[in-house]
Amino acid sequence: MNFKEAKFISLSLLMALPFLYGCQKQNDKYIKDPSYSFLNGQAICEFKAKGFKEFNLYSKEHIDDEYELIKQINTNTFSTSSFQTFFKVVSLENKIENNDYILEINPYFDMVFNNRVKIFTDQDDENDIQNFIDSKYDYLSIDEWSEDRTEVLFLPGSYDDVVLKNGYYTSFRGLGYSPDDVSFNSLQTVNHPNTGNALINFWRSLENLSFNEDSMWAISQATSIRRGHFKSDLVLSDNRGGNGWSSGGFIANSKIDGIINPGTQQQFLMRNDTFDSWTHSNMNMVFEGCVGETPEGTWIESRTTIQEQSLDVIEKPYLVFDNQKGFGVMAFDNLISHVGHNWSNDNGTFIPLSEFKILTPEDDAKTINNVFKNNKYVIFTPGIYSIDKTLEVIQDNSIIFGLGYATLSAKDNVEKIMSIKSKDNKICSLLFQSETNTKNYLVLEENNDNQKTLLSDLFFRVGGHTTTNVSVDACLIINQNNVIGDNFWIWRADHGKNIGFNKNYARLGCVINGHAVTCHALMIEHFYEYQLMWNGEDGEVIFYQSETPYDLPNQTYWMRYDEGYVGEEAFGYPSYKINNQVINHKALGVGIYYINTSNIYEKCYTALETPCNDGINLFHISARYFGGEGRFTHAINNINGYEEGLNMTVELFDKNTYPELFNK
Repeated sequence: MNFKEAKFISLSLLMALPFLYGCQKQNDKYIKDPSYSFLNGQAICEFKAKGFKEFNLYSKEHIDDEYELIKQINTNTFSTSSFQTFFKVVSLENKIENNDYILEINPYFDMVFNNRVKIFTDQDDENDIQNFIDSKYDYLSIDEWSEDRTEVLFLPGSYDDVVLKNGYYTSFRGLGYSPDDVSFNSLQTVNHPNTGNALINFWRSLENLSFNEDSMWAISQATSIRRGHFKSDLVLSDNRGGNGWSSGGFIANSKIDGIINPGTQQQFLMRNDTFDSWTHSNMNMVFEGCVGETPEGTWIESRTTIQEQSLDVIEKPYLVFDNQKGFGVMAFDNLISHVGHNWSNDNGTFIPLSEFKILTPEDDAKTINNVFKNNKYVIFTPGIYSIDKTLEVIQDNSIIFGLGYATLSAKDNVEKIMSIKSKDNKICSLLFQSETNTKNYLVLEENNDNQKTLLSDLFFRVGGHTTTNVSVDACLIINQNNVIGDNFWIWRADHGKNIGFNKNYARLGCVINGHAVTCHALMIEHFYEYQLMWNGEDGEVIFYQSETPYDLPNQTYWMRYDEGYVGEEAFGYPSYKINNQVINHKALGVGIYYINTSNIYEKCYTALETPCNDGINLFHISARYFGGEGRFTHAINNINGYEEGLNMTVELFDKNTYPELFNK
């Protein structure tokens, strides 16, 4: 074959390729991509099909059953009112099944989320539900550093023989409009099996559920109960077989018909709750906007702080299943300040779940940022997300929340895990951590037009979970105005994997530069310098819990010479630092605890440092000694207040109580 002949054949083939390709596309067949929508109480399934116009529809109720033929359909949609049924669609050619083109469709519930979210209905066998809960709890009650993340959702109904047990990284949620739409026998979360106490019973939550019998919730930080109804008594620690120590918690917008016994709880915030009575107090019990009998006596006697009307707050969005609309999220925009629980949805908006983008741990940071760019409603399903690029929230009025303690974990020296560049957002139920050196975990960038951003149930940890060295400059920075924080735990790990001064170094816990920022339940522990630095005006904090770093090498590492302090005033970093330029600031129920386990004498000049300006009002400040060789030498500035051993208490610090300081 000569060159001219070869060239002719090649050109002929090239000319024929479009025709051949067209034939191939014309004959291409498929059946794929099922999806569900919801209309008038029916789940509508739609799938894509090409080359077929008729199909046989099969179904089965359980995964191990055999499929049974339901009917023949001549469209690519069908409806069902059974949301747990498995379907199979087989394509028909000339009325004969073509088994090369089959589509199996998981139940509606499975397709809405994924296999990391477990959904039960009251039609499920209660023994199966209990076995699932028990099997999860058996290992998640022990494994503090598990990579398992679990969200368990319950459709409205009665599960009255089921006992809920809540282990690490587990969230239980009812899907009714009221907690009473989903009822259980009781809640029984007990001491950590290996420690005999609840001091490390972190990272677990429940929402929108009711319990018929006496319940136990033995927990500490990074936990929450919201929209709960306990129809009998509730105890908050487990002292059945030992000391049962527990170290703080948060219950909001809940009703307890019986008695609440805090047991060994060191500190606790009850916000907008209704209860019969609270039996006693230990170090720092705060009741904000609550209805119920609380311990009597002065602050020194009762360790009880009562704020009769709650500070401004926006209630956290919650998941719901509507029989006519399907899955959705009830969201609230109004600032409220009320007394007792309030489960009314009058001011809420139902947002269909179809408007939310559902993310999975397989989504990388680039994918997530594309989602944030085009969607303002986003849900992180349970799991650990590897973040190698800063996540940027840019849409105003975004709702972003996690299920099952969804965890954003920084990789490759990311400067920030998440940057909020928009306003009026709701960021909820996320755990931030790092596998490397990270400057900040979450930063709310400056936006002075912000009116109502809500941060609910956000938790931050530096180390403990990883064998690599990690560091952070400051976990949380709030530069925006008018932000509401509702339950934070910001933690430099004091135990776990690879813990030490140069192994999980963290300088600052939280820095607040924005004005009119309000924090309910602000808990920060073990950072080397300030746990909290407050630079903004008109800030309010109700319930603060903090501990000093456990593992300082010596006093030299804990001095403030570089900030111009001299003499004893340079010793240590106050936990709570209010900038000298701040005019107005209010705090209620502040507990700061000295702990050092290195057996080296370090001391801290003061637990809380504040300017003495007219608008400074601090109520019920406690600086307590827990252990180690050092101590706080003052509670506030150079004031000791009431002293009991190494513990100091200041009942009220303002211009009327200390005029000699404020008039300088």
